[in-house]
Amino acid sequence: MRGLLHAEKILIGIEDNKPQAIAAMQQATAQGAHQNIHVVAVPTIYPGGGEKQLLRVLTGIEVPAHQRPTDFGLQCFNVATVYQIWRALARGEPLISRIVTVTGNVQNPQNFEVLLGTPVQAIVAQASALPDTHSYIMGGPMMGFTLPSDAVGIIKSSNCIIAASTKLFPPPPPAMPCIRCTRCADVCPAELQPQDLFWFAQSKNFEQAKKYNLFDCIECGACNYVCPSQIPLVQYYRFAKGEIRTQNKEQANADTARQRFEFRLSRIEREKQEKAAKLAAREKPAPTELPISDKVNEP
Repeated sequence: MRGLLHAEKILIGIEDNKPQAIAAMQQATAQGAHQNIHVVAVPTIYPGGGEKQLLRVLTGIEVPAHQRPTDFGLQCFNVATVYQIWRALARGEPLISRIVTVTGNVQNPQNFEVLLGTPVQAIVAQASALPDTHSYIMGGPMMGFTLPSDAVGIIKSSNCIIAASTKLFPPPPPAMPCIRCTRCADVCPAELQPQDLFWFAQSKNFEQAKKYNLFDCIECGACNYVCPSQIPLVQYYRFAKGEIRTQNKEQANADTARQRFEFRLSRIEREKQEKAAKLAAREKPAPTELPISDKVNEP
């Protein structure tokens, strides 16, 4: 990957609560063939694994809104992506499986290598889900989402399945009005204004939400966790993002339909003009032949 990207330096970030992994990687990269590869211990602070957050910790470069890390000569990959790229290039193996952690309300939490498309119920059966399990969460406890059914299949971005129970995930208390305590703004890793985004999403003022960089929200759930009013802020952000995407898609479809209609009108008008020109050419009288005597007397 370094050769393909022409990368000058490689930084491997590992959380500082994994000393064995850090030591093993430092030993592996100490060989002469691995120059310019550095293992960096990063603070174990959620959500430090986000792309922009991790790049800021490792390089000190903060990627602004509406820009990509590649604009600054940076590229970030997670472990699963790097592993799959190696399997594809070194072994010619396609992406047909991934490592999935099964945890939560199960008897034997563990990691599995799971074929894509495998139903969740087949995986949790291997970990022995407990009888009081009422639902399953795909992803982490903060950023994950509840699955509509345990028949849902594993996809390439599935990394964790959490068996949920009332004991582990008690029903949230009813939401109270926002008291503008700004705790959500203090913990936001993207340095947004969550309370403003909440009001814009609640009032369906999507244009203003976009101006406040709604799509920079990584939906980490930190604002939800600290909100004393128990407002499900991330749900509002997801709702607003979905509505904006729907509106953009509808607008794009409308623009495409308008362009097709205008092209059709212009084509019909062009065909009418071509027919009129052909008809006029047929109706135009042929030039009169001069008499033979006149032809002889021509200069």
